[in-house]
Amino acid sequence: MSLHFYVGIFINLKIFTMSVKAKFTCNSIVDNPWGGKTAHFNAVYGQEGENKDYADATPSGNLSLVISDGRPAAEYFQQGENYYLTIEKAPAQ
Repeated sequence: MSLHFYVGIFINLKIFTMSVKAKFTCNSIVDNPWGGKTAHFNAVYGQEGENKDYADATPSGNLSLVISDGRPAAEYFQQGENYYLTIEKAPAQ
């Protein structure tokens, strides 16, 4: 194998980032007594199609997001809608 081949592999490994993608449904959005909202999500479940694929890979999970008043996310999430969640490692700072 040529030197060029090895250099190509090294470059590709340096830019590769693993992530996990899951599909969640927004089950409820509640107003907080101290202000803002909390959106609650659960992993999708399905017997066929894309939902089955996600249910097989990430069969269970829940997420709650507290959203401050006036932030765009407070209006973005809608109860009953599906959303993709992508998780990847982040630096400590």
